[in-house]
Amino acid sequence: MSLKKLTTYEIISLIISGLGLVSIILLIIQTRAMTTQTKQLSDSLESAALTNISSQEFEINKIFFEHPELRPYFFDGKDIDETNKDYARVFALASLRHDFIATFFYQSKYIPEFQSENNQTWQLWDRYIKDIYAKSPVMCKHLERAADYDSPAFIEFGRQSCSQGR
Repeated sequence: MSLKKLTTYEIISLIISGLGLVSIILLIIQTRAMTTQTKQLSDSLESAALTNISSQEFEINKIFFEHPELRPYFFDGKDIDETNKDYARVFALASLRHDFIATFFYQSKYIPEFQSENNQTWQLWDRYIKDIYAKSPVMCKHLERAADYDSPAFIEFGRQSCSQGR
């Protein structure tokens, strides 16, 4: 069997085909690397969102621990009058809690477990957040004050909870 010598055209065609195959292989490797990076970025966003939410909740709970006299306004349905000496502290804490809930509401889209209403983790958090408004007339008053600067979706989320608590 004799080997036929390749023409210049055939050699160039083989080189181009080989380069095309190498390009496809490199593209597949690059796509896999990008997929891995995207997954890592997604995991990082989820972790940051959970850390932020947890940190805010911890700070709020610390205030309740240091000032237990404020708890009834947030857990027992007690309202507060503007003449009450604790009025400013109670509304400052309501603002912190509101910001915590808003942070959760907005950042939950970065946490896969919270993206499905059928997910048990989401259902527990949803109940917890709604309970915060349902048990506190102060939180509901603060929500109405925030209606001009928060998203309509978030305000509606809170209002549903407030109407359930009354």
